Amino acid sequence: LLIARLDFQAALRNWWLLLYAAIFTILAAGVSYLSASELSGLEEGQFGRTAAALTNVVLLVVPLFGLIAGAISIAADRERGMLAYFLAQPISAAELYWGKYLGTAAALLIGLAAGFSVAALALARSGGLNAIDLAWLVGLSALLMLASYSVGTLISAVSKRSAMALGVAVFVWVTLLFLGDLGLMATVVATRLDLRIVIGVALLNPAESFKIASIDQVGSSLDALGPAGNYLVTNLGRGLRPLLLALLVAWIAIPALLAVFRFQREDAI
Repeated sequence: LLIARLDFQAALRNWWLLLYAAIFTILAAGVSYLSASELSGLEEGQFGRTAAALTNVVLLVVPLFGLIAGAISIAADRERGMLAYFLAQPISAAELYWGKYLGTAAALLIGLAAGFSVAALALARSGGLNAIDLAWLVGLSALLMLASYSVGTLISAVSKRSAMALGVAVFVWVTLLFLGDLGLMATVVATRLDLRIVIGVALLNPAESFKIASIDQVGSSLDALGPAGNYLVTNLGRGLRPLLLALLVAWIAIPALLAVFRFQREDAI
């Protein structure tokens, strides 16, 4: 807990967290205001399209900053010699890793909460707020953030340099975006694979799991779900949402456990 507090305070002083919070807040508030205004052509109180727009903002911003935060969490401290300093103290490598994980994750979630809070105020002023659906969207966004951050910490644990870790993190972010709707359709057309196989691969994408779960929750048009979502809703029905939540939780737990295992073997010497 002491390490988590130190890492949390350090994260709040870093420019990347302030940048992430500012970008996400501006985009979330802008999308919410425009979607709920009379100029958008939406009926008062119609939240489905607003949630779909917020979902797209989350898909662009949240995985990128989660991956970047995770990528610099270990590799940067290793380069500066901070890991050796901490591990020279009477603590275990697992305590150091989980302390750093919890501290930075808390800072990231605060930035996420700030953006959604401003968006909620904009929706409440226009009468377009649906508190239950927004709460679901916030919860799913938090799961996506933690999943991205866990993957980033795994990248950081196996990278020798922070520059390499950042490069891999950006590459993973681009890959996650490519494996969305457009990439899925392009893959089906180019390879002529069975759609069920391609959709199975798409389910391994935490961003796609987040998107399908969020759009399914708010009851927006099935067209917004894309080909993967349409197929899954038709064939899985009520079992779809528990499956997607389980996949997001797995994306949080498995990379984090692999990262701490690698950290204990390679850095704790």
